[in-house]
Amino acid sequence: MIFKILADENIPNSVIKQLRGRNFEIISIREESKGIKDVKVIELSKDKQLPILTMDKDFGYLTFHQKLIPYGVILIRINPQSPNIIYSTILQVFDLLQTQNIVLKNKFIVSDGRTLRIRKY
Repeated sequence: MIFKILADENIPNSVIKQLRGRNFEIISIREESKGIKDVKVIELSKDKQLPILTMDKDFGYLTFHQKLIPYGVILIRINPQSPNIIYSTILQVFDLLQTQNIVLKNKFIVSDGRTLRIRKY
């Protein structure tokens, strides 16, 4: 399965390159629109119908309190945040999503790579 995602600016370039090597189709904010506001990332997510992959908790606030609706959000919650740990955690998250047949549209997913917390909006 090919995963298509919008990678937030906080996803390291090395991780994006590794994911692309695994057939992930990624639009990288860091590569294409560095420095844009989170609100614009949400608009891009909706326009391109791609879930946002991020480590930024602000998307929860924007989605649930400001009522800004992205296509979907996958929030990675891990420490420490070395590129190798980020990469392996993302692979674990997408393996869980695929195994459980989770549709990403209108879902806010928080994961540490072992569990998924899914909230619809």
